[in-house]
Amino acid sequence: MWPFRRKPKPTSLFAMSDRDAEREMAPREAVRRTTQPTLDRHFALQEEIQAAYRRRDRDPKALAAAIAACKRQIALAPATADAMRTAWRDDKGTPLPLPRHVGFEQLAIVREREGDLAGAIRLAQEAQRQGWAGEWERRVSRCEAKLAKRGTDTKSQ
Repeated sequence: MWPFRRKPKPTSLFAMSDRDAEREMAPREAVRRTTQPTLDRHFALQEEIQAAYRRRDRDPKALAAAIAACKRQIALAPATADAMRTAWRDDKGTPLPLPRHVGFEQLAIVREREGDLAGAIRLAQEAQRQGWAGEWERRVSRCEAKLAKRGTDTKSQ
């Protein structure tokens, strides 16, 4: 028998306390470190967004923190896209497609839930224009349909 009894690690970050989750994410951040500070900042903000948004129901300041981190990541998006296109290439030297952008996605979700459909549309269109992967057209269509419905609802009253 091993002389030290260790507590088994939870299998999911959701089963951990916030402090344990932060310790668990530290190795992930080290894995994502690159030689490019822009990409390092992008991925650090992504972790910050996800951690804060996950705590939004328990911490009254978490949603505001997530929104602020989304805005910072979105401001960094053009430089991040350039860095990714430069650093991430296939065997033939062709730039790989951009991945999804958590800041654009999360802030568009928040804006749509708040009822700021025009803001959600603007975010989706900007993300699509920059080339980030995602279902941007679908989000724009859904928000435009909600706006149209909202317009007909107010006209009938």
